[in-house]
Amino acid sequence: MTKSGFKFEAGEIITVHPGANIREGFIAFADGEYGTGGGEFRVLEPIKSAPLSAQPPLDQVAATISALQTQIKALESRVTALEKKPAKVVASGPVDDALPSFAIPRAKTPQQLRDEIVERAKADVKALLDRNYYFGYNPTIWFTDRDGSSITDKCDFIVNRDKRTVVALISVIDGKPFRKGVAKCAPNDVFNAHIGRAIALRRALGLEVPAEYLRVPNPEEPRVGDVVFCHGLGDVFSLTGTLTKRAEEFDGSHFGENAFYWSKGGWIADKQYRIIEDSREEVAK
Repeated sequence: MTKSGFKFEAGEIITVHPGANIREGFIAFADGEYGTGGGEFRVLEPIKSAPLSAQPPLDQVAATISALQTQIKALESRVTALEKKPAKVVASGPVDDALPSFAIPRAKTPQQLRDEIVERAKADVKALLDRNYYFGYNPTIWFTDRDGSSITDKCDFIVNRDKRTVVALISVIDGKPFRKGVAKCAPNDVFNAHIGRAIALRRALGLEVPAEYLRVPNPEEPRVGDVVFCHGLGDVFSLTGTLTKRAEEFDGSHFGENAFYWSKGGWIADKQYRIIEDSREEVAK
């Protein structure tokens, strides 16, 4: 005992009775009869408990619950301490608590997709004609003077706008074609010679045709150089011609929007026509 109490004197050493009721700061029935009675004590030799697995089932449950309660109290103490802890200062000045805003890129319109695919097809044709083909090719194909060879072959394109086809013919210079590729525009698609050349040339060379060339969306925006089929209003007449100049002053008329002067004379608006080709090769020249 470290301090005298009701029964025990300071300095007295006792052995705690097995039936004692140990509480925080007090031991009832410490020697089997009397408690510490307000005296202060210090444990000199703690009693080693038997392993949990060797204890009776009820004692095991009680010990497990007690251990969990101790862990919960420890966690509660840590949470309380963290809540009281001041936030770490990472910057001076006013703090903006608003969530960051991330701009969502807008989906491309069918017209934008078509424009990109057309430009890609033009570049594709140029790149394919700027190389030679010999590995796996018999006869070989020499479009350029690279690789230590002379130019011996060429590719001619035949564009038939009435049949809406493009044919690529690879031949020896001043000789007969020995490779051929054909691209044909589907009935409901708008014809474009640039895409047709890319498809036909790839087929002539035995190369895979990108899926985007075969599933390109139709144009939505009429432009100068487009070939249109004009059906008038009520199918009074039908003509095919080329849009030559924008005529904004007639937009919003009985004939619709997107008014253009055209090759057949006068002007027409979008209720009167539909685009059938957008190669615009004459405009590019």
